[in-house]
Amino acid sequence: SSGINAEYGIWYMEMAELSWYSRKFAATFLGKVPESTHEEALKCFLQSEEVAPRSWNRNVYLIGRMYYRLENRIKAREYLELVLSLPNIIADDTEIDEDAADLYRKLG
Repeated sequence: SSGINAEYGIWYMEMAELSWYSRKFAATFLGKVPESTHEEALKCFLQSEEVAPRSWNRNVYLIGRMYYRLENRIKAREYLELVLSLPNIIADDTEIDEDAADLYRKLG
């Protein structure tokens, strides 16, 4: 489902963005910390978007964010512009718009 793919994407993204220090600290308690990449996160977010297009602004933003992390400025800009054009339906959407606008400005 769309929601499950998005949640997997968030997990992959969080694992990919763990700092070296956080990874070592977690390994002290958990043993080996799972490895992940922004590519894996992006794949999940894109699958979620395919199942339910534009149904969750956060997912559209996270696609843009992953493209930004992967240095694909054209696709990042495309998805950030898309999320900024979507209506704000839930309270979370206003915060997403702010985050998307901040990231969009970084693209120049």
